[in-house]
Amino acid sequence: MEFIRLLHPRNFDRERNRFNDLSFKALDGGVSVVHRECVDRIPSTICEHIRNYYRNETGEPPVFFLFQEEILPEGYRIKASVSTSGDPCHHDITNVSDNRLWKFFKRRAWTELYICDNGGFRPLKQTDIDSFPN
Repeated sequence: MEFIRLLHPRNFDRERNRFNDLSFKALDGGVSVVHRECVDRIPSTICEHIRNYYRNETGEPPVFFLFQEEILPEGYRIKASVSTSGDPCHHDITNVSDNRLWKFFKRRAWTELYICDNGGFRPLKQTDIDSFPN
């Protein structure tokens, strides 16, 4: 299954050229992700869905990591849980410590991330990073 992890540009660490550990910490029971197939079934685009349910938790335009669950560290669990905004596609990654998830996610280059653009999304570019708030 494919999942979406939302990232806020304010959590980009320019010195290390990556998103910081706050971007991948568990809150309220797990690391929050969105199930891509669920979004597609609504039907909604990823960017419409993010803006509808997570407008206060992302920057504009939204930035996200799109990944297959098979790449997660061994021992993880993913459980469905409706978000506080009412997103029926919300899930939590559980059964993996923040430290193990951070070690896993910090290896991901920002070039593997996406940004909403012109009704769809595209890979993140250096010009996008340069426009992030300091």
